[in-house]
Amino acid sequence: MKKSLVVLISAVMMLSALPMMSVNAATEADIEDAIADGVAFLAGKQQGDGSWGPWIGHGDCSAYTGLVLLKLQDHAYELGKDPFETDPGEPDYYEYATNVTDGWEYLFTPAVGATDGVYAKKQAIGLQDHTGGASGTVDDPDTRINDYGIYFGPGHITYSTGICLMALVASGTPGRANDGGIDYDGDAAVDTFGEIAQDVVDWLAFAQGDLGNDEGGYDYGALNNAGGWTDNSNSGYAYLGLAAAEATTAKPGATPFACTVPGWVKTELNAWITTIQDTSGGPNDGGSYYNPDWLPGTPWCNELKTGNLIFQMTFYGDSPANARFDRALNYTERHWQDNNVDPGWGYNKNPAEYQAMFCLMKGLQYSGIDMIDTDGDGFRDDYWFNQEPPAVPAEDFASVLVAQQIAADGSWPACLHSDAGRILSTAWALLTLEKIAPPLPTRYPTDDSYTDQRIPYRNYGTATTLWAYHKPYPIDRYMWLKFDLTGVPADATATLYLHPHSSYGSPRTCDRIFGAHFCSDDSWDELTITWNNQPGFNAAPEDTVTNPVRCTPIAFDVTSVAQTEAAGDGILSLVIKSEENCYMDWLAAYSSDHPDDTLWPYLDIS
Repeated sequence: MKKSLVVLISAVMMLSALPMMSVNAATEADIEDAIADGVAFLAGKQQGDGSWGPWIGHGDCSAYTGLVLLKLQDHAYELGKDPFETDPGEPDYYEYATNVTDGWEYLFTPAVGATDGVYAKKQAIGLQDHTGGASGTVDDPDTRINDYGIYFGPGHITYSTGICLMALVASGTPGRANDGGIDYDGDAAVDTFGEIAQDVVDWLAFAQGDLGNDEGGYDYGALNNAGGWTDNSNSGYAYLGLAAAEATTAKPGATPFACTVPGWVKTELNAWITTIQDTSGGPNDGGSYYNPDWLPGTPWCNELKTGNLIFQMTFYGDSPANARFDRALNYTERHWQDNNVDPGWGYNKNPAEYQAMFCLMKGLQYSGIDMIDTDGDGFRDDYWFNQEPPAVPAEDFASVLVAQQIAADGSWPACLHSDAGRILSTAWALLTLEKIAPPLPTRYPTDDSYTDQRIPYRNYGTATTLWAYHKPYPIDRYMWLKFDLTGVPADATATLYLHPHSSYGSPRTCDRIFGAHFCSDDSWDELTITWNNQPGFNAAPEDTVTNPVRCTPIAFDVTSVAQTEAAGDGILSLVIKSEENCYMDWLAAYSSDHPDDTLWPYLDIS
């Protein structure tokens, strides 16, 4: 029978629960010391061939190696260092740079002929037939138009590929030539990290399930146009990799990869979320199943997979205000204090379930959620990462992790799904302590519509186009957009992007100017707003664009009001209108009801 992340290792160490002593809340110094000691432990476990793994000479150690590289590289940027700088005389020297380079040399070990790798391998990819599924189309995953994708393996491919894609992105160096000197496309130039990352994204798009309950999910390998096995452990790591690759921002000193993830991949993900979430109203309500084909007899919901589910919902575009998202969060809160490591995360066990903590951290951090109800009092007023003052026993991740670190060598004890060498448990613990997740995701409108002065009683909430229109009769139209800013930091920048499909002005020699105006009244919604009932808004625009061009995205800087609203009610309403510089002008842009989600309006947070 197939199991969860047990597939990463050959044996599971079953551990009895030990009572935990009461602990104090972890201080920043405690956390930094724990991270420093843990990173040193991992560096010391590297094998002679550059890999990390459970046994010397094991063969495929790509998942272990990718997970440790993810940690080492991200830690370098946290310190303001270059993960590849080996010269001690340089100010950005990183003491583990040689470990990083050796790890990449292992992962990019060339095969015969140096046009393929031993562990980073090419696979021919073809069309995805979604005609019977969510998108209803035949889609092409080959964004680089080279007829292949790249996966990491050869064992348990989806886990390894998702993890190694995260590690590629964490390098912060899309222009770096791969360390094995592999020329995958045969163009006499060594492929770069950025080119390889996009090929990995293409492979994951190809590998996604297409049929029935498998639609949008992932098997251990490629499911292209075939039924098979899918589960939300495999799928969790696949989507972690895709989200990291797509991110357009990175830590200071790092360069984002900004890979293209086809829009239909997220359409299929939406189908997977619907399939894999329990909506029974019973004890598992809101949680994530393991495998859809086990239902209804063996749902196997737990915190680990529900952390993956929360992450997937945000990657798809859900906000915490969505009903199904809240349902998943409610499951997480109900099981936070379970006296076990499955379905709970072992808050009062030693060792806790560090992989479950990692998956929960990814979901909560990526979704911008700090406060949840960890103590069951009905109020979301507990900081899941580090509570002050602490509960006894501790209910927060930082306090538990700092208390459970093994002082003798800086590692964490082998937990469920870990290895006897404690590499996985230590990597999961460290990644959780440093709260490593992709940058805040793009925010799509929760509501968008337009209002029309000529037909003041009509609502346009399901229209695929938004209009800003001015004629002196008067005949005006205003675009309306609303965004959920939950989790957006107070110092974040915010840029509104629209995709115009047409714009015109008369006389043609005038400058067409359109402005983004702030509205403090968020009571409107897209299915009821009309010209007659629309709220008032600020007369002065936050930002303007001049002479927009069709099929070319336009941007409005709305940072000031976004920061104000993020610190306030967490909702931002904007109005796009003509600034009436011409006798007549208009701007038409695609709405979030358009079938092509790559054309939707969005708020970029950085």
